[in-house]
Amino acid sequence: MKTYIKMSKPANNEHHFIAMINKRYFEIRENGEIWRLATKRGKTNYWKIKPRIMNVKINRGYIRLFTWDNGKRISCLAHRIIWSYFNGEIPDDKQINHKNGIKTDNRIENLEVVTQSENKKHSFRMGTEDNKGEKNPHSKLTKSDVKQIRLRYSQGELQKVLAKDYGIYQTHVSRIVNGMSWRYLLWKIRYIWLTMSIHVVK
Repeated sequence: MKTYIKMSKPANNEHHFIAMINKRYFEIRENGEIWRLATKRGKTNYWKIKPRIMNVKINRGYIRLFTWDNGKRISCLAHRIIWSYFNGEIPDDKQINHKNGIKTDNRIENLEVVTQSENKKHSFRMGTEDNKGEKNPHSKLTKSDVKQIRLRYSQGELQKVLAKDYGIYQTHVSRIVNGMSWRYLLWKIRYIWLTMSIHVVK
């Protein structure tokens, strides 16, 4: 039988790590790294150890840290810990942005508090995020799926049939076949067609 460890959500655990930093169990360095200075022995005792870096990379490139508190495994994103340590609590409607677009660069001068909208716009400007088409984490379809839906619809298949086959709503199919969603893919197809036409004319 597998044993599962209950882990707290990483977004709002800054205070646990800041308490550890204030007790000199962890340390924030100038380059944005967080180092462990002590390790837990038993339920309450901490022993000093040779300092070692705590950085752990996660999916999407951010660094997340782990520790234990009252038998519960706690995790938090490193950039949130560092910004909170120097600036105080992060408002619920705000996020921490990396100014240079490098998600592992957690130097305090590289961090700023922003809204979700500002964070998204910055990501697109820096080229660190592209949510078009199948790159969107919420997308159920691939480029190939969209091409097939448009092809099958052009051959006379009903939208409700296509919706059932691909596990999406009929309104979604309607937006695809009418060019209201996945529009960038249409422009790519039209560009290729236009380029081929020019070559044929020449």
